[in-house]
Amino acid sequence: MLRNFSLAFCLLGATTAFAQAPVVQSVLHAANYSPLIAPGVWVAIFGSNLSPTTTTDTTLPIPLQLGGITVTMSGGGVTSPPVTEQLPLRYVSPTQVNALIPFDLPYSSYYNLVVTTPAGTSAAYLTFLSNAAPAIYTQNATGTGPALVFDANFNPVTQVSTTPLILYASGLGPTNPPGSAAGGNATEPFNETLYTPLVRIGGVPAQILFAGLAPGLPGIYQLNVVPASTTPPVDNSLSLGFLIALLGSPGPGGLTTLPVVEGSNTANPTGSLSPTYPLNSTVLPYSPLVTAAKFSAAFDILPTAQPFNLVASCPGGSMTVAFNPAAGTWQATSNVPTAALRSGDFSNVTNAQGAYIVIRDFLNNDMPFPGNFIPQSRLDPVAAQAMSPIPLPNYTGTIANVNFLLQGAIPSGGHFVINDSSNSNLANFGSFIYADNPGLGGQLWRTNTCSLTVDGVLLSSSFVTFQ
Repeated sequence: MLRNFSLAFCLLGATTAFAQAPVVQSVLHAANYSPLIAPGVWVAIFGSNLSPTTTTDTTLPIPLQLGGITVTMSGGGVTSPPVTEQLPLRYVSPTQVNALIPFDLPYSSYYNLVVTTPAGTSAAYLTFLSNAAPAIYTQNATGTGPALVFDANFNPVTQVSTTPLILYASGLGPTNPPGSAAGGNATEPFNETLYTPLVRIGGVPAQILFAGLAPGLPGIYQLNVVPASTTPPVDNSLSLGFLIALLGSPGPGGLTTLPVVEGSNTANPTGSLSPTYPLNSTVLPYSPLVTAAKFSAAFDILPTAQPFNLVASCPGGSMTVAFNPAAGTWQATSNVPTAALRSGDFSNVTNAQGAYIVIRDFLNNDMPFPGNFIPQSRLDPVAAQAMSPIPLPNYTGTIANVNFLLQGAIPSGGHFVINDSSNSNLANFGSFIYADNPGLGGQLWRTNTCSLTVDGVLLSSSFVTFQ
């Protein structure tokens, strides 16, 4: 395991001579190449003239200077005094530097990042630190596709069942005891996360056995989870985020999967999914972000079918339809926005610790909206239109993270359809997630990935880039 993560930061290259000052072009989350970063996250700094040579150091403690290169972040000052810190470095090259954001830097603050080389110091690059920036480590090292997943003995998992799984993640926020560049504690007290992450396997929240920093792996979090069902997951989707009231944090920014055998319960499956918000043209005006999508699906349920799921999901929201062929029934569940949230009333939104979440105005220097109310005149009409077909909450029972529930009978003959004219009340879903300011003068971008699976088969996915 240590070798795998070391290799992710060890790229060999030739020595390059230069005598020009460094230029920083972007600072991205090293696990999924998103601009959303936080304390304790490994970042990939891209640019030119960042180092005269390619150098790697995998020792502990992580050095603050590597090959004559240093990286410094200065800023904060919103809720605490301004700070300046050097970043631990794993890898430097002429075009890329891999560095660890210190765990003790105050979040929800802006920072100027500079790279200093023997030839000079770069111009300051403006960054923003969120409180968390969740991402799953995957086999292709981009935060998409098959996840790195292990069993309780740290052997690679080739088929997910009902037994515990070990996942590795980044950006899960502060821990107790606080994290450091030395990695997680190998003995108690372990560095457990203050925020409980939400891991969905097959669209269903998994049981979290442990969430904290991995022993000896700086900036790497370990998640010990168990699929929630008593049977193996019914599709291969895997997502990671947080649930804060109805405002979940952004997920990994990519479609991640687990090794799950595709089902044999349906035939002739077809489907499509289209995001309705955000769109590629969206410029986010404030921190509550609507993630909404519309989908259609059609398939035949075989006479020998066992229970299976349809899962349509985007970061923060999903529509799950669980089929029970033996009983001839289906049940749809979702977590949908309340009428108050749709009207801009976020006055009662709190985090897991019961503290109120501040709703910020990106078009007014990140200033909070008074009383956490977004005026009607400021509501995005495109977002409002995307929310209008999403059903309102109708369920107050005990199913976790569910406030919409609908049941029905499987049609005679087993042909099931969701579209504008059949089961249309299931075809739209969405929620709110809390987003930090993505603009930073137009330098940053965001991504939103949605997917549709039926019986473990991916029928459709979408990828939207927005500001």
